[in-house]
Amino acid sequence: MLRQLCIFLFLWFAIFASDIANAAGKLALVIGNGNYANATPLPNPANDATDVAATLQRMGFEVIPAIDATKAVMDEKLAEFAEKAETADLTLFYYAGHGMQVNLKNYLIPVDAKLEKSTALDFETLEVDDVIKYMSSSTRVGLVFLDACRDNPLSRRFKTRSRSSNVGSGLAIRAGSDKNLLIAFATAPDEVALDGNGRNSPFTTALLRHLPQPGKELRSVLTSVKSDVQEATQEQQVPWSHDNLTRELYLFGEPGTAGQPAPETGATGQPAPQPTPQDNEAGLAWEAVKDSASPAALDVVANRYPGTLYGELAKARAAELRQNAQVAVVPKPIRPAPQPDANEDDTPDPSDGASAAAAGSMTWGVIIGSFPKSQINRARARQQTARQNGLQAIIINTDQFGNLTPGLYAVIIGTRSRGRALELLPGVKSRFSDAYAKQLR
Repeated sequence: MLRQLCIFLFLWFAIFASDIANAAGKLALVIGNGNYANATPLPNPANDATDVAATLQRMGFEVIPAIDATKAVMDEKLAEFAEKAETADLTLFYYAGHGMQVNLKNYLIPVDAKLEKSTALDFETLEVDDVIKYMSSSTRVGLVFLDACRDNPLSRRFKTRSRSSNVGSGLAIRAGSDKNLLIAFATAPDEVALDGNGRNSPFTTALLRHLPQPGKELRSVLTSVKSDVQEATQEQQVPWSHDNLTRELYLFGEPGTAGQPAPETGATGQPAPQPTPQDNEAGLAWEAVKDSASPAALDVVANRYPGTLYGELAKARAAELRQNAQVAVVPKPIRPAPQPDANEDDTPDPSDGASAAAAGSMTWGVIIGSFPKSQINRARARQQTARQNGLQAIIINTDQFGNLTPGLYAVIIGTRSRGRALELLPGVKSRFSDAYAKQLR
């Protein structure tokens, strides 16, 4: 009996120790910023970061994700990353969103940045070097992927506020030769990358295709990524990378691996963690439902895989769908707008659905017409036409919304999220060609 107990304790300890070693093997910080409060939102970074995080987790990484992160959240996630990196043998940082170069240094821009002061770099952005200093060492490999070279109105604003700073286009070549570090940019230094028309940017689309290929050396992965991006952008965008790696690096299985990848050798010579069967199953389940409009389907994944990245993603997506369920676009043929009564009152009807409570719940909207307050009849006519076409339109006073031009009445379909507004926009534009999505506050 005692011998059986000893064997049981030994096996338990071995499994526990293995779990600790695996958790310490490969660590990733993944950030995607697109929902900018003070600049035109980017549609893809949230998708890019979500998909990269899911892919890396399937490859055996412990992932620290952040979507649409403020400066405070980026600092918090970096602190967590820095602490865990001390016991990791391979670290990876992926960022999608706005970035800029100032005096040949690269900065990443949180969603709440304004960049209206010359001191904004110190207090509103995250310098890339502040991330890199926690990543590589003589025994630890660091990998940096920056999809942050998009056209950036915030950097142009900062340039006008800080004339003593040299604000360049895109990102800059990073000086220095950190040991065991690789940096990959979505495009060449000083160039602007494309955000893309699909779910992901061209760079991240290629990265997602090639990074998890079993038995493929990392620099070969980047060569394939470069080829894909050049082809997808008709040579307009050419990814660029620099490294000081001293050996070949296989992130997902050694050469000659067939079928299920063999355990990879990490930077310390120990086997790097591989995804568990449950990780693989959860990842496949998330892939099957991630584009679903059914909260019930997403609930199945969230409830079956609680505590996993995929379960959390499914839970968040289901909550967003339920939150916006009251706003729907129902295709109907356009009917002629009725002529408003010339004697109508010049103020919106308080019972019309544009109550203070309803307006206060909206953070995004699809605008389908703005009119001077003296022309409330035109706003009502546009609203009625929208409703006859199945659009749940209301009239709001733009004075109450900080991101709208004051002094107008706007006809709007209100939502709580950028994603829902962008989903509604194509259907609305098929009826009103001047429709556009806008953050309200």
